[in-house]
This record gives sequence, C-alpha cells and structure tokens, in this order.
Amino acid sequence: MRCVNHAVLRAFNAMPTGAYEVCLVGEIRSKGQYRSMMQNLAIPGILHQTFIKLQHNTVSGNRTYSGRGDYALTGHEMIAVIKKPSGYELAYVMPKRYTMDLRDCAMATWKDVVMSVVRNLKGEVTNEAVYSALEGHKRAESNVDWKAKVRQTLQFLEKSGLLTRMGTGRYVLAAA
Repeated sequence: MRCVNHAVLRAFNAMPTGAYEVCLVGEIRSKGQYRSMMQNLAIPGILHQTFIKLQHNTVSGNRTYSGRGDYALTGHEMIAVIKKPSGYELAYVMPKRYTMDLRDCAMATWKDVVMSVVRNLKGEVTNEAVYSALEGHKRAESNVDWKAKVRQTLQFLEKSGLLTRMGTGRYVLAAA
C-alpha cells in the first residue's frame, strides 16, 4: 500500500488544478488477513465520488476453500475519483488528514513544483515570478542554486511541450 499511495500522490502532484484522478483498487486477503485497499488509500485533494465495480470470472471465485466458512469471497473492486482543488495543496487522508504546500513537499520533483507555480500564476510567466513564488519555501531552501534549477526546469518543460517560450525568461502553458 505504501507503493500504491506513493504512486497516487505522485500522479496527483502532476495534475493541473481542477483535474480528476481515477484509482481502481481491490481487496486483499492474504494468510487469513483481510485488507481493504480503499480504506488504506491515501486520497489527496477531494474524494469526488466512489464506484463499485463487479469482478467476473475471478480465479478465487472458481475455487473451493475448505475450512474457510468465516468469510465471503470478495467479488468487487472500488474506484475512487479524486479531484485536485488547487495547484499548491497536497492534502491526503491516511487515516489522518495532512495538508502541505507542494513547494514545501520533499516528495515533489522540481517539475511538479515549477508546473504548479506556472499553472497558478496563469498567463505569461517570467523567471522572476517563479522565483518570487518559490522564495522562502523548503524546496528552494534545500538547493543552493535553486534559481538555476528553476531555469533548467523551465527549459526542460519547454522541450517536453508543456510550456511555450515567449522570449528570454518568459513562458506560457502550451495549448492543450
């Protein structure tokens, strides 16, 4: 579940504001222990909706289990639809709710952080505007040459097609 939750949080970090993440999880029964992945799923942002999906033709459904009359076989999976309400917030329930600024999150990559800043600044973004948005946050304080890292990341995002260069040190989000 730690790996699943890490993947869910990383995908959430990469999403633009207002986007939805859909996560399909099942139930785990191992060595007589039942664990609900849905119950242990880190849900960042807002849990928008849940669905139950029936499973058909499962391997366990065709087996006979002797001495296991104390539980029913699970025949479903759960689907969580998660909405990202803002660009900087990374809030998840694990069973306790934590809220942190993405710019202070050690798990976030420079790409995650810079794209969040660009999305939140809206319109044309300058290097100086990105510097200002990151100034004083842990992500910037953890790197001596953080302004150079920001410029490198902006150039990488341009080469990746996520940003369009408008001039020296000026970018906009690429047209979708």
